[in-house]
Amino acid sequence: MNGIGETGQDANSSTPGVSWRPLSAAAFAPYGRVIEVGAAAVVNEGHARRRDALLDLESRDPTARLCLAHFAVSPRPPGAGIAGLECHPFSAQAFLPLEDCAPLVVVALAREDGTVAAGTLAAFVGRHGQAIVYGPGVWHAPLTTADRPAGFLMAVWEGERERLRQVRLGRPLPLPGRPGIVGAAAIASFIRSATNDRSDKTRGQEGV
Repeated sequence: MNGIGETGQDANSSTPGVSWRPLSAAAFAPYGRVIEVGAAAVVNEGHARRRDALLDLESRDPTARLCLAHFAVSPRPPGAGIAGLECHPFSAQAFLPLEDCAPLVVVALAREDGTVAAGTLAAFVGRHGQAIVYGPGVWHAPLTTADRPAGFLMAVWEGERERLRQVRLGRPLPLPGRPGIVGAAAIASFIRSATNDRSDKTRGQEGV
């Protein structure tokens, strides 16, 4: 795993795999940042509660403007898997939870040519109050939660440069609704069959 992620044993196989582990700033550092959302403060003369998360969102496109969006995220049904990965080559991307939830986060680094570096695939289970910032060019699966539906505020820079790359998976990657192990055979299968779509610049086609 090149020192990134964590290996484990598939319950049905002796083949090493990727083990789900708790999301922490140290473990996630190769892929981006984990931000602990601050405690709520009462503001607006007692009529509002405010929770802060300080962001340093990197942009590599001088033409870009900050895009904010609201995502309503639901847990995947039993047996559902991940059908693709995506990345934003010129912008970091942040997801800030608006409700308590446990996000499931699957990430991978990019090779020099921008394609998925299979050996860097890692899977994390977040906890309540954690915001996620993917670094520019980091591949990630569509965000989902382990325990309950939740709203997220998403922030990303968008400009004239390529905004999105996607890989379509020939076989879905199993994604458990609670910590478990994803077999290495499944990882190798979907990485080998992935094909890059580098031409998508159309807003609204993004899966994450």
